[in-house]
Amino acid sequence: MKTTVFVLTNPACDVRDGQFQIADYAYTVPSLPAYAILHHALSFDLSIPIETGIQHQPYTIEGDKVVLSGRSIAGLSLIDRVTLTIGYSGVRDYALLFPHIQNEKLRSRLGWFAEEAERTFDASAWMSFVLMAGAVIEGLLTVRFYGDNGPNRNRDGKVDFYRLIKRAGESGLLSEGECENVDSVREARNTVHADRYESPFVDRKLAMDTYLVYDRLLKRRWDLDD
Repeated sequence: MKTTVFVLTNPACDVRDGQFQIADYAYTVPSLPAYAILHHALSFDLSIPIETGIQHQPYTIEGDKVVLSGRSIAGLSLIDRVTLTIGYSGVRDYALLFPHIQNEKLRSRLGWFAEEAERTFDASAWMSFVLMAGAVIEGLLTVRFYGDNGPNRNRDGKVDFYRLIKRAGESGLLSEGECENVDSVREARNTVHADRYESPFVDRKLAMDTYLVYDRLLKRRWDLDD
């Protein structure tokens, strides 16, 4: 069994009783249907250290939604952060990790890369993992900046991984440290060429650092972008 954590943001609020300030809250986790979930737990970080019963609120998972029904609007306003932890047996369909991508063939291809990335990471095959994770990251950045069909060479000129990383840094999508990491991934992909035998080989540290960026981008709410 594996475990992963989602930070829940931007809940939809449906007021059921305005007089008593009672509402239903629904948090969207777009990739949640991808997982074969065995168990789950919701946690709340409160802005003030008081016992309000918030930590023990019942909730349901409905598709890609985490729903809290009949909750106090005042009580929910005390929450700084909500996290969902799931234990799962595996990923049901890796293409479902990319629900924001409308191009079915591209979504399936990135799903294939993601499946290979998971297998190689579990096997401690660091070079193979970095290659596959880099392919997923490049795909996600391409879709973010140029749409499902990629760049138009007549309009956008030459677009490569280096330029995607630079643009992601300029837009704030990647932090400075993340840009450095992903650029190391880009460089590492070139070590497959025979004449690069003197270049450093991918090590555990690069793979672990890459996984942090990779995991964050997989769980990012791409659907909230303009």
